[in-house]
Amino acid sequence: MLSDGRRRRLLITLAEANPQTIDHPRAENPESKQYRIEMQHIHLPKLADADLIDWDRKSGQITKGTGFEEIRPLVEYFQERESTRS
Repeated sequence: MLSDGRRRRLLITLAEANPQTIDHPRAENPESKQYRIEMQHIHLPKLADADLIDWDRKSGQITKGTGFEEIRPLVEYFQERESTRS
């Protein structure tokens, strides 16, 4: 689930500030049509199915799901790794 960078970045952003949208600050090229299609049809549904996020398709709002706290330590690990690379 966390092997994809786009999903990791979204979860890191949710750990920092909840709620978010598909245009979250760590998004890679959120203006890209391809990015939006992949997020809406692949990544957001996967995260929602795993209960890591709650995604309101109508408003576009993304919030932490009921399973988010279970993976929080891993998300924080990735967040720390990302900050040391910068």
